[in-house]
Amino acid sequence: GLPTYNSLYPYMLLLVREHPSITTSFLSGFELYNEKGLLTGFTKARNGYQLTGTKMRRGKHLAEQKIQLSDRASELTKQVIEITAPLREYTKKHSNNNWRYLFLTCGKAFSSPSPAKAPAWNKNNLQHNKSQALVDRFLESMKKCHEDSELTREDAIHFMSRTSIGTMRASCGVEVYLNTQSVDEMAKALGHANYSTNLLAHYLPEPILAFFQTRW
Repeated sequence: GLPTYNSLYPYMLLLVREHPSITTSFLSGFELYNEKGLLTGFTKARNGYQLTGTKMRRGKHLAEQKIQLSDRASELTKQVIEITAPLREYTKKHSNNNWRYLFLTCGKAFSSPSPAKAPAWNKNNLQHNKSQALVDRFLESMKKCHEDSELTREDAIHFMSRTSIGTMRASCGVEVYLNTQSVDEMAKALGHANYSTNLLAHYLPEPILAFFQTRW
């Protein structure tokens, strides 16, 4: 039942799906507790719960980022805390500072608990022999969700290589733009301090961008 390498990745993606302002850097090394042992990363607010972390790309004065969580995101965070509790207790007992972090794993089996990072999947490493078991597990899980799934191994590798926190954020940003037709709402959803003119070009696929530039 211990969280191993990659096992918390779905939680990261689901949190981003709920709140696309969450970035890879925000999640990497996310501190649940501060240096004094106080619970500062996940706190109860007036209208639910908040995640408080850092997004350094926003600049020194805007780096701290507070995200008011949806009920779904709050529940997901509580599940991660419960799943990682044994690792947190172990590291705390052995005076290992890693107990402070939200996302903890024990590697491929029983390695010393350390902060989890989002995997960098690409076609090259997924086609490697060492990744066969990972791709097989993905195919198996897809068949459990869709009994009539006809995904081939090549389909799975293509899908996995396109999956990342960045692409999830981009998809959510496009969704907001299509629903609101507002670049400001898109920028707000993605957690940008200000709207920049190259934001659309960065997140929208060229055909979609061209379509709206010629019709709106």
